[in-house]
Amino acid sequence: MNWAVAIVVAVITGPIVVLLQMLRKENTEQHSESRELLHHMVIKLSEQQKAMLASYARSAVGAGVAVYATGNHNVSDLLKAAVAALLPPLMRFVNPKDNAFGLGGSK
Repeated sequence: MNWAVAIVVAVITGPIVVLLQMLRKENTEQHSESRELLHHMVIKLSEQQKAMLASYARSAVGAGVAVYATGNHNVSDLLKAAVAALLPPLMRFVNPKDNAFGLGGSK
């Protein structure tokens, strides 16, 4: 009886393993293409744009941690915090006196 169970398991899992392996190879190719596209996109960013993204990331992490620390783990509220984190970098961008990445900064 034990050998029958082993045969049934092999018959069921064999095709599943083959299918997963095929999907894994496809996913690896897609991952490689995505990494290449991302690499080109990051290279095209200016230093000013990279500074703006870093500023947003810091604001988003701070806002997300603040919301999460209050005990509110609602995803929609965390997304609202991420949207609200856009405000500090936008304020710096529209400030003509901000030399880092404001409108008055180097382009």
